[in-house]
Amino acid sequence: MNTTLKVTKYQLYGFYKAVLVFYAIIFAVSLGATALSLKASERVTFGGLGTATIIFISIAGMDCFKTSFMFMTANNVTRRRFYHGTLIALVALAAFMALVDTAL
Repeated sequence: MNTTLKVTKYQLYGFYKAVLVFYAIIFAVSLGATALSLKASERVTFGGLGTATIIFISIAGMDCFKTSFMFMTANNVTRRRFYHGTLIALVALAAFMALVDTAL
């Protein structure tokens, strides 16, 4: 179990910068939409955040296997522990992003 948690922490650390960049872009786009709505007479809406999050999680999930797997196998982590740790990290990431998307 200890190895699984180490894999989970390693994967979550790898997702940290990507999630910050993702939400910085989302914030910039929503700020731009707000600026346009103040300037224009029409109503401007911002949607599709859930779809963007799903695409981000899918790409992050596909990207986290190859290099991390080779690194973990070099450090004597079994495939089973690697997959369990990665699955826990992806579920935690999805739960966090769902919570943030609900707040936005």
